[in-house]
Amino acid sequence: MRQYIKQFVLTVLTLSVVYISSCTKTEYEQIKLPYNEITKFAIKSFTEGDSIQAVISGDELLIYWDKAVAIPESITPTIAVSKGASVSPASGQPVTVTESLSFTVTAEDATIKTYKLRFILQTPNPIILAANNATWLQWFSGSPQVVINGQYFLAGGDPNAVRVFARRASDGFEFDLTTTTIKSTVIGAKLPDYTTAMDTGRHDIKLNIGTKTINVAQGYIRPHPLFNTHFKQEAPIAKTIKVGDEIRFLMDDGELAGRAIKYYAGKCSKITFYHVNNGEYKLITVSEFKQEGNTISFKLPALTSSAGDYVDYITFTYPSYNILNDKTGKQDIAITYTAANRIYIN
Repeated sequence: MRQYIKQFVLTVLTLSVVYISSCTKTEYEQIKLPYNEITKFAIKSFTEGDSIQAVISGDELLIYWDKAVAIPESITPTIAVSKGASVSPASGQPVTVTESLSFTVTAEDATIKTYKLRFILQTPNPIILAANNATWLQWFSGSPQVVINGQYFLAGGDPNAVRVFARRASDGFEFDLTTTTIKSTVIGAKLPDYTTAMDTGRHDIKLNIGTKTINVAQGYIRPHPLFNTHFKQEAPIAKTIKVGDEIRFLMDDGELAGRAIKYYAGKCSKITFYHVNNGEYKLITVSEFKQEGNTISFKLPALTSSAGDYVDYITFTYPSYNILNDKTGKQDIAITYTAANRIYIN
């Protein structure tokens, strides 16, 4: 009897192990992706060196084509499709344009979707996709140019019909930007040479093509920058100074003939300098200073100094909202003057 029970227990344990093993065994099957969409379709444009992206609408690929230009006999499309999918005819493969031309996308799971290509003959409306460097401009030859990216800028076929201009928010005054690049998909433009009729502050940058005017961006135009070379030290004339003596500068923008200075004169909000003592630099903020016309001055405050001490790195700070005549200015403008000859403290 005891032997029978022992045999029974062993049998039950063996069956349990087999059962558990069969339950824990998992077979993994790779899931194939069901995505079969065209995400991008582009062909060569009717203007040299450009391309046109199709509008993907349901199962149609719509190409807006200038009605004044013949539809091409063949195209070599650039096509992007869903992950894991393939397309036929393939991307980069030349195909003949017919009324029945279509493209079939096959997903990993073998499901398919067919897109029909259709040309829409019209004079397309220009489309702006992006505008770089249009929100902050500056009256300065080194300022980056505005770059407008989009489509159908030359749909009318005449580059002379393209105009980029700025409209001043304060009074509506307009002036043209100088165009440097005009293509179907990109326009480059820069600020023109400065005149006294122009100003800083908020301007709306606009694009005009034929009879259509499009808003590009709301921009701010800053004045020509002042550099440390535009600050001429008038006092002290000697190389030494004592507490209470005046340090005075004349703002002179040279060949700009005052066109930059007029935005800065009288608008300095802070002056700092370094008191150099035995090789250690201590930042000093000037509590009082004068601004009269194109001059700015302050008196050397009381300092604990020793032989060999000197003043250096005098910095003038201008709040950008004062320079722009607009309260939305974000970043102060700091100009640091390094004395050609150190101003030693007696």
